[in-house]
Amino acid sequence: MKIKFNLLKKFVSHVFVELGVPLEDSLIVSDVIVKADMYGFNTHGVSRLGYYIQRIYDGIQNTSTLFKIVNSNHATAVVDGNNGMGQVVGYNSMNMAIERASEYGVGCVVAKNSSHFGICGYYSLMAVEEDMIGIVFTNARPSVAAFGGNKSILGTNPFSIGMPSNTHPFLIDCATSAVQRGNVEVWEREGKSVPKDMAIPETENPTDLLELLKIGEAALKTIGGHKGYGLSVAIELFCSALSNGSALSKLRGHYEGLKGMPYDIGHFFLVINPAHFIEVELFKNKVSEVRDELKKTGNHVLVPGDIEFENKSDKIEIHPDLYNEIESIALQFDYDLEVDEI
Repeated sequence: MKIKFNLLKKFVSHVFVELGVPLEDSLIVSDVIVKADMYGFNTHGVSRLGYYIQRIYDGIQNTSTLFKIVNSNHATAVVDGNNGMGQVVGYNSMNMAIERASEYGVGCVVAKNSSHFGICGYYSLMAVEEDMIGIVFTNARPSVAAFGGNKSILGTNPFSIGMPSNTHPFLIDCATSAVQRGNVEVWEREGKSVPKDMAIPETENPTDLLELLKIGEAALKTIGGHKGYGLSVAIELFCSALSNGSALSKLRGHYEGLKGMPYDIGHFFLVINPAHFIEVELFKNKVSEVRDELKKTGNHVLVPGDIEFENKSDKIEIHPDLYNEIESIALQFDYDLEVDEI
């Protein structure tokens, strides 16, 4: 099942407008969601639409994003998202960081009281499109164990780094957990098992794992043992300590039994402008040279960004079970969903 990018984006935007999100904001939110699918991040694409709808219905995420600058000082800023749409908070924050990097060479914006904002890579690529480096972190509600621990305390705490080059961009975007909660949701939908060594305690049933995560009786593991754990903690600090935002157990909320409690997620956006260090084309040449040399070391060497940009398609592949879900949403919101290819 395939749906064209623009058709899927139009549908997602319609849903958010019907929920009360202003049109301009809904276009941002839908672009972030559907581009996740376009780049192959199906755990954060349209599969998350029902997730956002439920959060709005449950009253823990505001449809109007009252984006407020708390502190601004030359190259830096702290903003408050007031529990609005995370994609709108992320988009506005990254634009602020880009503007500051244009003037000062670096720009850094930290957001608090936000919500789930989709893939980090979307915002890194906003900087790349301006020939700049984009570095993005976010924390998340607890679902990951500390190294040596057995209770969920950290979020999946993803990060992204994007750099422009003379071919397609360098882009890494990944969680610091061995898998994301979204991966488990996809496995549940597609009837797959949970691979070994992904969670504590081990279970093959994704439904069981999701239920145990929800009540705090299971936790995902970090990537790379103590090294991934250290990176995850660093991201937690970048996303909370600079803004006096929420962290760790303070990020538990409505779905952990704290009725009506929103998730005060924090984000960190850093933009570096190569033009303040070196001629931009020289910088892009160097990135391309590194990429090319790496690929010459084997027949199947991939550089971060290869899969996303080489497999990018205007036609979004939709799993049949997911299509049934979004078809139900389309019916709920009185929308005639156009399918490009079955």
